[in-house]
Amino acid sequence: MGLSKVIFEPRIRNLNWGSTTPFNVKEISQERYIAGVLHYQFPDGDHSPTFVSNIGRFVNNLLNSGKEKSFPEAIIIVTHGFSLRVIAKFLLNMSDEDFRWVRHPKNCFIANFDIDNLGIITIQKPLPKREPT
Repeated sequence: MGLSKVIFEPRIRNLNWGSTTPFNVKEISQERYIAGVLHYQFPDGDHSPTFVSNIGRFVNNLLNSGKEKSFPEAIIIVTHGFSLRVIAKFLLNMSDEDFRWVRHPKNCFIANFDIDNLGIITIQKPLPKREPT
């Protein structure tokens, strides 16, 4: 079966770091990790809670649509690493604390999620983790 449809989903996009520059990126990164990457407001950029919530709504819509008989057997989502991590957070019901230890995946990382007949979602290859500090 060939590719049936390509859809651009505006909620799945790169996080806008706003007025971050090479001169202030270290400071902003530190502030972001102190506040929590899921909770940070970038100067002139994205409000992370809104960004995360939008992806959560996308995932919920996707899961609800997946119950329809006409839904495709498989879908492919191409995205940036942070968005992938947030998608995984919602699909795997990951807590904010667990999310904290998920490392940014390398470029071209493939995350393959499976949903069984009972609706249980698993990931075939775990996302990379970082060690607690």
